[in-house]
Amino acid sequence: MRKPFQVLIIPFIREKGKYYYAVFRRKDLNIWQFIAGGGEDNETPIETVKREAYEEVEINRKSHYVRLASICAIPVVNIRGLESGKEIIMIPEFSFAVKLFSKKLKISNAHSQYLWLNCENAIKKLRYDIDFVLSGKNQTPYIIETNMRRTGGTHIFDTAKSIFGEDWDKKTFIISQDSFYYGKKILSEKFIFKKMKEILFPVNKDKKGVIISIVNKWQPTFGFIIIEKSSEAAVRMYSKIKNIWNVKN
Repeated sequence: MRKPFQVLIIPFIREKGKYYYAVFRRKDLNIWQFIAGGGEDNETPIETVKREAYEEVEINRKSHYVRLASICAIPVVNIRGLESGKEIIMIPEFSFAVKLFSKKLKISNAHSQYLWLNCENAIKKLRYDIDFVLSGKNQTPYIIETNMRRTGGTHIFDTAKSIFGEDWDKKTFIISQDSFYYGKKILSEKFIFKKMKEILFPVNKDKKGVIISIVNKWQPTFGFIIIEKSSEAAVRMYSKIKNIWNVKN
C-alpha cells in the first residue's frame, strides 16, 4: 500500500573538483527530473530511497546516501495511487543525495534518457522548481526539487527576485529550510519572531538576514529563508539559528 510520503534522490559525481548531477527524462510526461517515488507498505524513507534508486537506475542498494536538510510538501492531488482521507491534503517529500563513481547508468523503462550536468545546466533542465541545501560536513551544495509543484518559481525564488531583481543569483546567496524543529513545545508566531529578532531581515537595514516563511501550528517547526552575501555568511547565519534554539545537529 502507498505510504503518505515521497522521496527525491539526487545522484551526483565529482570529477576534477567539479560536481555533476544526473537528471532523467520521464517517458510518460516528457520532462526532466531527479529520481522520485513514494513509500510502500512499511518502508522507512531510506528504504524507499534504496528501492526506488535500484528500480529506476540500478544504483547499488549499499551505496552511501545523505539525507538533505530540506523537506518540502506536495499536494496529495499530485500523487497517483495514494489512498488518503480528507484530513490529508499534503504529504512530505524527503530528499537524499547519493555519490556515484561512474557516469554509466542503466535506466528503467520509465525514462528515455539521462544526462550529467553541472549545477547551472541542471537547474535549466529540470521541470520543477528547486532550492539549494548544503551538506553538514563539507558544505557541498546540492540542488533539490521543492515545494508545491508551482509554476513561475518557488517562494524562495519569488522572494529573491522581489528583493534583488532578476539577477538575484549574482548578488546574494540563499539557504532555505521548510521544517526547522526548534523544540518539543509548539510556540506562537509572536514568540518565535521575538526570539529571532536580532537576525531577522533586514539586519541593520542591510539586505541580509532571516525571513520566517512559515510557522507550523501543529508541530514545533517553522520555515525560513537565509539571505546573505556569500555561502560562508549563510552557513554562519544558519549556525546562529541553531544556537538561538539550542539545536545541536
